[in-house]
Amino acid sequence: MGHRVEVDGTGAPFGGYQAIMRLPNGVYVGATEMRKDGTVAAW
Repeated sequence: MGHRVEVDGTGAPFGGYQAIMRLPNGVYVGATEMRKDGTVAAW
């Protein structure tokens, strides 16, 4: 999708994670951690 991703190697804590990833076969995979006010939904 053209997004540049950088890895933070400092070990500094983040507030939370939510992500969507497109697999090579075209399937999208989504995840969110339970501490976040969010969910994964598809249509």
